[in-house]
This record gives sequence, C-alpha cells and structure tokens, in this order.
Amino acid sequence: MNLCELCVLCGEEKASTQKRETTDFLKFKYLAKQPPEVAALGGLWQDLDFDVTDEDVRALRQRVTSELLNKV
Repeated sequence: MNLCELCVLCGEEKASTQKRETTDFLKFKYLAKQPPEVAALGGLWQDLDFDVTDEDVRALRQRVTSELLNKV
C-alpha cells in the first residue's frame, strides 16, 4: 500500500467519523426537546396528592447547597 492509498483510507475514515458524530449530535438535540416522562406513583402512594414542580426542586437544591456551604 502506498502513501496515496493510505491518504484515501484516512480521509474516508475521517468522513465516516464526522458523519457519525453529526448524526449522534442531531439525535441528542432532537431527543432532548421531548418532554420528560412523568413518573406515576403506585401502590400505597397512588392516592396521595403529590405535586412537585421543577421550581420546587430547584428551590430545595439551592437551600441544601446554601446550608452545606454555611457548614463549611
């Protein structure tokens, strides 16, 4: 195999890698826009009114973080 043949093989490999990376990115981009699945409580928890929003979770995380930072 001469140098020109190696260059062609390398170029094809790079193009293939770029195509794969592009398709992986597009899959990630468009799948990330789908709304997340909502978990349903079952069993003993099924009848409880459990409504937690993203804002509630964010506020709790911020509170826990500030409490931990105050302890350090």
